[in-house]
Amino acid sequence: MLLKNLTDEELIEKAKEGRREYMRKYRQRPGYKERNADYQRNYWARKALEAEAAANDK
Repeated sequence: MLLKNLTDEELIEKAKEGRREYMRKYRQRPGYKERNADYQRNYWARKALEAEAAANDK
């Protein structure tokens, strides 16, 4: 199937499917869960610090 023969909606769906496939494979790589857990922990710690700083500025 040629991409130039697809409608915009079909191209968007094809791109989404490719992204889903990539992420499925990416999540199976070694160490993904640990890195993701570290990222989540750092993200919420940063959000808490930002909220605390905003509360102190008032």
